[in-house]
Amino acid sequence: MAEKLYIFLIHFGGIIKHDEKGVYYEGPPPSMLPLSRGFTFEDLCDRVASTLHINRENSKLTFWYRFPFQCHPHPVTYQQVLVEDDNGVNAILDMLDSQYGFVGAELYVDVEPIRSHRDVFPLRYANEGPSASFSYSHGRHFHDTHATHTGHYSEDAVHSPINIGGADYHAPYTHVATEDQHVPYRPMNTSDADYDNPTEHVTQETTCFEFEAQYNQTATQRAANTPNDTHCIAATTENAVHTLSERMRAMDNDGQVDDDEVLDDAGDEQEPINEPNHESSPGMAFHQPSSLSFSQNTWDNMTDPTPPFEKPTQSIWDSTQEFYVGLLFADKDELQAAVKHYHIKRNQTFSVKESDPACWSVRCKHCSWHLRACFRATHGLFEVRKYNGPHTCTESTLTQDHEQLDTHVIEKELRDVVKNDPTIKISSLQQTLYNKFQYRPSYFKVWEAKEKAIGRAFGDWDKSYQLLPKWLKALTDSNPGSRVIWRTMLANMPGCAIFDRVFWAFGPSIEGFQHCRPVISIDGTFLYGKYKGTLLIASSWDGENKLFPLAFAIVEKETDDSWYWFLRCIQINVTNREGLCVISDQHPGIMAAMETICQSTRWYHRFCLRHVASNFNQQIGNKRLKAMVMWPDMENQLRKYQITRDRITQLSADGEKYLEDIPVDKWTLAHDGGHRYGAMTTNLSESFNGILKSARNLPITVLVELTYYRCVAYFSDRYTKARAEVTAGERITAYAKNKFNKWEKKAPKHSVTVFSHEDGLFEVRTPINPNSAYRGNHRHEVNLRQNTCSCRKWQVYKIPCSHVIAVCKYQGISAMRYIDRCYHLEEQVACYAPRFRMVPDSVHWNEPDFLVLYPNVKLRREKGRPRTTRLRNEMDEGAEHQPRPLCSLCRQEGHNKRTCPTRTMAGSSSGQTE
Repeated sequence: MAEKLYIFLIHFGGIIKHDEKGVYYEGPPPSMLPLSRGFTFEDLCDRVASTLHINRENSKLTFWYRFPFQCHPHPVTYQQVLVEDDNGVNAILDMLDSQYGFVGAELYVDVEPIRSHRDVFPLRYANEGPSASFSYSHGRHFHDTHATHTGHYSEDAVHSPINIGGADYHAPYTHVATEDQHVPYRPMNTSDADYDNPTEHVTQETTCFEFEAQYNQTATQRAANTPNDTHCIAATTENAVHTLSERMRAMDNDGQVDDDEVLDDAGDEQEPINEPNHESSPGMAFHQPSSLSFSQNTWDNMTDPTPPFEKPTQSIWDSTQEFYVGLLFADKDELQAAVKHYHIKRNQTFSVKESDPACWSVRCKHCSWHLRACFRATHGLFEVRKYNGPHTCTESTLTQDHEQLDTHVIEKELRDVVKNDPTIKISSLQQTLYNKFQYRPSYFKVWEAKEKAIGRAFGDWDKSYQLLPKWLKALTDSNPGSRVIWRTMLANMPGCAIFDRVFWAFGPSIEGFQHCRPVISIDGTFLYGKYKGTLLIASSWDGENKLFPLAFAIVEKETDDSWYWFLRCIQINVTNREGLCVISDQHPGIMAAMETICQSTRWYHRFCLRHVASNFNQQIGNKRLKAMVMWPDMENQLRKYQITRDRITQLSADGEKYLEDIPVDKWTLAHDGGHRYGAMTTNLSESFNGILKSARNLPITVLVELTYYRCVAYFSDRYTKARAEVTAGERITAYAKNKFNKWEKKAPKHSVTVFSHEDGLFEVRTPINPNSAYRGNHRHEVNLRQNTCSCRKWQVYKIPCSHVIAVCKYQGISAMRYIDRCYHLEEQVACYAPRFRMVPDSVHWNEPDFLVLYPNVKLRREKGRPRTTRLRNEMDEGAEHQPRPLCSLCRQEGHNKRTCPTRTMAGSSSGQTE
């Protein structure tokens, strides 16, 4: 049998570099050197010297092995390992024998001259030419940390610039040492600080054969886990690995230095000198780093302006291949995921025979396939120790689901999808899984995996409560004027508290609200997450009739007390504007809270007209009357309101009695007194709830954080649009301008009679209009001093109606002067001019003076599918025309087959029969 040959690629005359894939060599093409088993380190030196035409009598060769390393599922990376004896050579050969996919080894060669005591002589390399590089040294050579040979050095040239390409270039300094000096060696990726702190040194330096790759252990734990186990690592020879590891650690302990350190010729003790002092030490040379990032001693921070030398990435294993002994995984989770993917792809199943934190063993249910992997203290990874595969049994019966496609596998697959869109439907996730695995897991399995993915992507639900005080403290510190109010309950543990409520309002919202209409809309919506709760929202309308977010709160549920607490927080911390109008639905908690609030301040409570009509329909059950209820709601003239009200009385006495129980000022424009500013419903705040829907199934801190960033983006966008309108020469908002232009077109048809110039009283007569429901030909009284018109449009919208515009034209004055200030673009810009400030990174947060916060376990949601939409009613457009889902067993509404009463009865009957 022919002897096996191993291919060695010898790199020489270039530069060692690093990128995200690890170490690589940039320089001339490598030389190929075939070798067989049995050659020694000395043989390697002789063969390499012969290949490179180097005289071994005058040179010392140093070899660096480009070691391939992989933690599944991450790609292969390469590390730099010193080879200095026979054990190192044998370890490389064992590596090539055991690792599938690697056919050769790469060696980087460094050459140092050897001279007698205090002799100085040059060494000329084989590739010597016009730009050849020379190396001079005295005693042991100090090589550059980024090159395999040093630049030219002489005593006379220490401070002399060399002209390269027309520019002065100072060659690197090389220190000259005598033979009797101790010249320690420092690994290439260390700095002075590493030797002052051994723990940091262990953390920052990575020895390939110790696999100290900073995964799941701290630096101290990795230092404690030095290799005492002589088992095979990455399928290399046991003794070779142990010897190389010991030698690498021995070099770490020798106090090695590099060119960045300066040695004192007078003795062995060294002190690092940060700056060169040529006056005091003319013979001392210093190497100054080209970038401060070099001194941080991390490869990640080292950058090179030239494009990296691309090398193909080799994958040792994927789900299409078989496992093998020696395969490494970062942790047990990665191992389990790989085995599950392997079986899902092949439609096979397995059972777990052994499982503990340090070992995992599985076996096929139908054949001799088995795998066993253990945690190895030597490298801190899970390693496949036994494997018998592939499967010899036939594939299982095809089904819609797979036993190994569990919630853990699904969660990993859906993590990024759920993070990008937490509101994505389960059916969409099922389709995503089917496209990947050709299996369609059950609804409840995918739902549970989605909940895990949310927790993984956005943080632990319980820990999120403890983070919330810190985040809000950072918010208030960085955004002056923001307000946060807490209400907690005492806990059994000292220094701890139970979350009850939190209120927050951003400083820019508080400041900008002064320029909005004095109207707010309040609404509540329940949370979907692990813990029950309700999100309360207060919003307003700006001059463009657009949403203006004002304040938020999370409470246990909607009650009289929670609503009163929320409104008092607004009153004390946000605004106490006189004449503020609060629009809401007819929730009993809101009505009770507003009744108390209005007794102590001049606030006005108004109902959403859609909710009034909806509640009317629920009580009376007449959809025709429901539509008619909206008519008097919207009528701004008392005469027209009364006509519509009389029609309802004629059609339904019960309907009229129901409306009599509602104070007319709370639901009709004609009796409103102008407090609504034309806002009739809470549609805007309900739409805001829809925007925040994606946040309502997230941990509490993420929910609060989302409101902050949404407001930041919204304020920026609204401010930009308002400024653009001002730049275009506009004076009032488009909303007000459209209404004004509409009414201005009617004004020329009106006739004006002056009653009193001094009092500003005028009579305006409208023309006959046969197309109008009320036929026109009406008289209206306009009072310019009191800003009133008998049609009441001016009072309702704060925008001059056609009658007022006709009077102003008659008087020769501009009617736009009577448009309310909130519709001026100056005020619109002022609404969004306050700036949000960036919340600093968590490392800069101040610790809040706050107890450790825990969620209320009584509010923990029961297991099962939560309700994610509100109860439907007739306000849902087209709801009555949409079919409701039916039970597949009894074909009735209100339940499914899992909770069907007929199924329960059938089960009981079956039990009695037996």
